[in-house]
Amino acid sequence: MGTQETAHPPCELEQLLSPWGKAKSNDFSNYHPILYHMADVAHVAHLLYQSILTPSVRRIIAAELGLTESQTGRFISLLAGEHDIGKVSSFQFRSPIVKEILANTELNIVHPDYQPHGVITEYVLSRIDEPCITGWNCGKRLKRALARLTAGHHGRFPKDTQLSLGRNADGGEPWAKIRKNLLFQLTRMFEEAPPIEIKVSDLTEAGLVPIIAGLITVADWIASSEAFFPYEPLQPIHEYPAISRARAEKAVSSVGWKQTIDKVTTHERTAASFEELFGFSPNEMQKTVADIVEVSDCPKLIIIEAAMGEGKTEAALYVVERLLAQGFAQGMYLALPTLATSNAMFDRVRDYLGKKAAQNSVRFNLQLVHSGKLLSDSFEELRMATIDESDEGNVVAEEWFVGQKRSLLAPFGVGTIDQALLGTLQVKHWFVRLFGLAGKVVIVDEVHAYDVYTNELLKNLLSWLRRIGCTVLLLSATLPHEKRGQLLQAWGAVQYSEYCAYPRVTVVQQDRSLTKTFSPPAKKQPVKMTFHKTNPTALAVMIDKELPVTGRAAVICNTVNRAIQVYRTLKRCLEPAEWVVELFHARTLACWRQQTEESVMKHYGKNSSRDGKRILVATQVIEQSIDLDFDWMATDLAPVDLILQRMGRLWRHYRSERPIPFPHLCILADEDADGIVQLPNHRANIYEPYILYRTYLAIRWLEHIDYAADIDRLVQLVYSGEMTPPDQRWDLLMETHRQNMIDRRNELLAQAETVLLPDPKQGARAILRPGNTAEHNDIELIDDDDPKVHRTVRAATRIGDPSILLICVGELEDGTALAPFSACVPDLSQVKELMRFSVSVSSKKIFQAAIDLEPPDEWRSVPMLRHARLVRFERGVAQIGKTSVRLSKQEGLQWNAPDQEVVVDADI
Repeated sequence: MGTQETAHPPCELEQLLSPWGKAKSNDFSNYHPILYHMADVAHVAHLLYQSILTPSVRRIIAAELGLTESQTGRFISLLAGEHDIGKVSSFQFRSPIVKEILANTELNIVHPDYQPHGVITEYVLSRIDEPCITGWNCGKRLKRALARLTAGHHGRFPKDTQLSLGRNADGGEPWAKIRKNLLFQLTRMFEEAPPIEIKVSDLTEAGLVPIIAGLITVADWIASSEAFFPYEPLQPIHEYPAISRARAEKAVSSVGWKQTIDKVTTHERTAASFEELFGFSPNEMQKTVADIVEVSDCPKLIIIEAAMGEGKTEAALYVVERLLAQGFAQGMYLALPTLATSNAMFDRVRDYLGKKAAQNSVRFNLQLVHSGKLLSDSFEELRMATIDESDEGNVVAEEWFVGQKRSLLAPFGVGTIDQALLGTLQVKHWFVRLFGLAGKVVIVDEVHAYDVYTNELLKNLLSWLRRIGCTVLLLSATLPHEKRGQLLQAWGAVQYSEYCAYPRVTVVQQDRSLTKTFSPPAKKQPVKMTFHKTNPTALAVMIDKELPVTGRAAVICNTVNRAIQVYRTLKRCLEPAEWVVELFHARTLACWRQQTEESVMKHYGKNSSRDGKRILVATQVIEQSIDLDFDWMATDLAPVDLILQRMGRLWRHYRSERPIPFPHLCILADEDADGIVQLPNHRANIYEPYILYRTYLAIRWLEHIDYAADIDRLVQLVYSGEMTPPDQRWDLLMETHRQNMIDRRNELLAQAETVLLPDPKQGARAILRPGNTAEHNDIELIDDDDPKVHRTVRAATRIGDPSILLICVGELEDGTALAPFSACVPDLSQVKELMRFSVSVSSKKIFQAAIDLEPPDEWRSVPMLRHARLVRFERGVAQIGKTSVRLSKQEGLQWNAPDQEVVVDADI
C-alpha cells in the first residue's frame, strides 16, 4: 500500500517542474512539465464549463454538489487539473532520461510497477485529507466517487481490484511529497479562496458522471495539443497561470467551439417565426408543437405521431429554434436510421442553419456524424468553408470536430442513431459521447424503424438524455401503444394516457405526460390497395398497363438479391416499351451509390420533371427520410408500419396532373392453395414472421387505405389488437411463430442487458461501482470496425450479421478502372479516392472468406482503411476464398456459390 499523504514541504522550482506530463514520442528530452499540463487542463475545463454547458446543466451540477455555480466552476477546474497527478509515480520511469537521473536518489524505484496513471490518480485523490492541498473537501464516500470521475479521462474508470498499489507503483513517501507540492501549487494558481466544502455525502445523480468525466476528458484532449500548448523553456511558476489562461482561451476559440456558443447566446434571444424559418405557415400539428415549447419547463420529451409528409422535421427544428432562443439548449443532434437518410437530412439542416446564419451573422459548426462522412460532397463543402476566417453568416464543419469521437461534441450534428446509442454501451469514452449531447435538443427520426434490441438501447439512451439536460423529440408516423408506453416510461413518465386519438403530440414535463390531438391536414386521396403475385414478369405487364403513357413507379424489395432479380426482369420487359428502369440498393460502390442517389432525387424528388415513364426498383434505402414522390408503387410484404412508411412516398406532393386517378399501392405476396401467405425462406426473411402474418390478415381484404382513419388503426391492430385467425391451420401457424417471436425477443433483451450501461435511475454509484456492468465483469466492449473482434465483445448497436469493408481495385468487364492502388501510405485525398470504391458486405459467406485476407500493410496506420480488405477484379470478376464475386455499375456486387445460381442474403 502507498503512504498516506499528509504534509506539503516547501516547494522548489526544479522539483516541481521535473516530472513530465507530456512529451514528444520517443523524445523525452523535450517535454511539458506535469504542473504546466495540469494548469492547462484546469483552465480549458473552466472555459468549457462557462461556455458550452447550458445554464440548466450548470444548475444540475451545482444542485447535486450543494454549491453555488461560481464554486462549481472553480471546483470542476481544480478536479480537471488534478486528473494527471497519477503520473507522478512509477509512470515517470517510462522516460529513460528520468530513469537514469533518479537511479541513485531516494526517488528511485528499482522495479517500477507501471499501473495506468488514472488508477494512481484515483488512489491519490481519494486518500488526501488536506483541503488546502487539493482546494476542495468532502466526505470519504463522495471523495472516492469524484476521484474515480477524473481518473477515467482515458476512457475507462479504474476498478477496485486495481487500487491495491504497492510502493513500486506509487513510489511511497518520497513521491507522495512531490505530488502534494504539485497539487498545492495548482490550487494556488487560481484565485485565493478558502477550500471548497462539499457537504453532500455522496454522488447520487447519474447524469453527473458523463457531464463531469466528459468535460475533464475533452479538456485534456484540447490541452494536450502541442500546437496550442507548446513545449518551451521553463518559466517561473508564478508567471505560468497567465500564460496558460491565454493559451486556453486561444485553444478553445481556435477549435471553433466557444465562438459559436457565444454567438448563439447573444444573437438568438429572439427566435425567428415559423414562417421566417421555412417560408410557409405552420399546419395544425406544427402549431400544436409550437404551443408546447412556449412552456419553458425543460428538459422535456416530445413524441410527434403524424402521417408521412406532414412536416414533422420542420416542427422539430422549430423546437430547436425556440429552445436556443430561451437559453435551454446549446445545440442539436438529429439522429436517423441509415447513412443515406443522414446524408439527405444533412442537406436540409444545412439549409436551415444557413438561413439562421445569414439572418443573425452567426458562424454555425455543423458536423455529419457517421463513418462515411468524408465521402459526402456537402460535408466536404462545409469543411472547406472553414478556410474563410469570417465568423459572419456562415455554416462550416470545424476541422477539430471531424474525428470519430469528437463529432458529437459539435454544437450541431446530423448522423445515425448508432453514434448516440454508443453512449449507452460500455465502450471506451462512452461518457464523452453523452457529454457531447448534454444540454442539446436531440431529435430521433423514424422511431418505428428499430427492432427489439435497438429499441432497448434507445430506451436506455432516453433515460440518460433526461439526466443530462436534453430535450428529446421522437418522430414517427405512428407507434404501437406498447412501444409508446415503453418510451414514456424510459424517460420517467409515471402517468400517461395509453390511448389517444390520432394524430397526436405527447409531451412529458417532470414526470407527467400530456397528449394533444390535432386536426389532420386537408384530406389526402385514399390509397388504392391491390395484391399481386411476386412473379416479376407478371408484375411488368401490370405496371405497363397501369401507366401506359407517363408516370413514376417504384418497386420496393426486402433484399438486394430480390431487387436485382426484379430489376433484370423489368428492364428486359419494359425497356422496349420506352420505360427507364433503375436500381437502387446499398450493396454497391460508394461512388456509384452517390450518383444513384443524385439521379433518384432528380427524377423522383419533389421538384423532378415528370416526362416519360420511369420505374425505380429499390430496397429499404428509399423507405425513410428521403423526399420522393411516386404515382404508383409495389412492395414486398413487410410489417404494417413499414408498408405505411413506404406508402408515404405515394403522391407525397401536390401536382396538378397525375397519370392515374388514385395513388395505387400493390402488395406482392404469394398464397398457397389454402390462402395462407407464403413467406421467403428464413435466410431471405429479414422480418418477424408472426408480424408479417398479422400484417397480411389486417390488410388482405382492404380496397383502400385512408391516411387519417387507417394508419394508427392498422398499426395498433397488428401489434397489439385482437385478431382471430381465419381457420385452424392459420391459428396453429401463428401460435407457433408467436412463441418463436417471444423466445427471440427474450434472447435480444438478454443480449442488450449484457452490453448496456446500468439504468441511470439507479444513480451514479451504480455507474461507477465495479461489478455492475459489462466492463466491470471483465467484458470490455470494443467500439472498433475490426471484423475480427468477436461478437461477444463488439459494441453492437444493432443485431445482425457482421459486416466487412471491401475496397475494389482492378477493372470492370468493359475495362473501366476501379480504385487506384499503390504500395505507399495514402494521404487524405488518396484515402477518399479509395473509399469511393468501397462497399460494405454483411453476407456470412463473403464475410468468412474476406476476413482471412489481411489489409495491405500500407493501410494499417490509416483509421478509415486499417480494417478494410482489398479485392482485385479482372474484367469485373474477383475471387474471395472459394467464392467468385461479380461487380457491375448497373447491379452492384453479386456472387454465386459453386453449386447454385444465386445465394440469397439479407443485405439491404
